[in-house]
Amino acid sequence: ENPLPGLVGIGHTRWATHGEPNDINAHPHTSHHGKIAVVHNGIVENYLKLKDWLMTKGTVFHTETDTEVIAHLIEYYYEGDLVQAVQKAIHRMEGAYAIGVICKDQPDTLIGYRKDNPLVVGIGQGENFIASDIPALLKHTRNVYFLEDGEMAVLTEGSIQILNELGETMTREPFHV
Repeated sequence: ENPLPGLVGIGHTRWATHGEPNDINAHPHTSHHGKIAVVHNGIVENYLKLKDWLMTKGTVFHTETDTEVIAHLIEYYYEGDLVQAVQKAIHRMEGAYAIGVICKDQPDTLIGYRKDNPLVVGIGQGENFIASDIPALLKHTRNVYFLEDGEMAVLTEGSIQILNELGETMTREPFHV
């Protein structure tokens, strides 16, 4: 009835890997200053080590989740370029995960990254999507890209850029479901 304003959004239908299943631990999670929001499927195995390190930098945590650690870590590295901040953060993270990231400073951009966990990019008309599996996208599109491990997708309303681990742009043909 009352749609939210905006062009980009993220959501997650599962409870957090760490912590109790409650509203506080539910995705998405935001960074310390609310600049970065993250959804995440999988596990960041070294999240406690990263959390302890971020706390020495003055970061305050509100949940028991590894996802909140990701949001804070990306904000820590954010200096105006969301792609670079995500690239720096993922080099510190250990585990198997897929993430979706948005930033207040780049309200037209959604970043997805895959490491040992599935992530599919949906190609729409004037809209693009990420999801952990194809059925989540079928209502919106049947044209997809499958991200390989270590690849990042940078989505806007009208474009999709796929980057490899070195930050180089990859080209591939879409798959029609």
